[in-house]
Amino acid sequence: MMDLESFKDDIENLFHPEPDDDGIPPREFPSPRLRDELKLNFDYMENFDWEGSSVHMYTRRCPQDEEHLHVLTRNMDVPDRLFKTALRLMADSIVEYHPATTREGDIHYYPPIILTFWAGFEAFIRYSSQLLYITH
Repeated sequence: MMDLESFKDDIENLFHPEPDDDGIPPREFPSPRLRDELKLNFDYMENFDWEGSSVHMYTRRCPQDEEHLHVLTRNMDVPDRLFKTALRLMADSIVEYHPATTREGDIHYYPPIILTFWAGFEAFIRYSSQLLYITH
């Protein structure tokens, strides 16, 4: 049986991570499971020369007169917000229905969560492809 309070603490730490020693929140999700159990390697994020950083050797440049960039970057946080919203919906659903003894269907509460994740994924693909198109 899942410890619900521990789960709530993990979710809270995921959305509001503690800052590192330098006072800056970590750039990756802080769950030790990612490193310990899933064996993911985040060493590349220890310095600022990682893909997505402006000092990375493959950083793309945008022409100064590119008007579409300003429209595109106004909503660049939409995919991230949709992903986090879906995670929050999933966590809230688990917390709310964890003690329920009877359930109606296997995925009764999850279609909105799946659609929110999918919307975030589509927004991410569209933003990324348009950004690649207008940069060199």
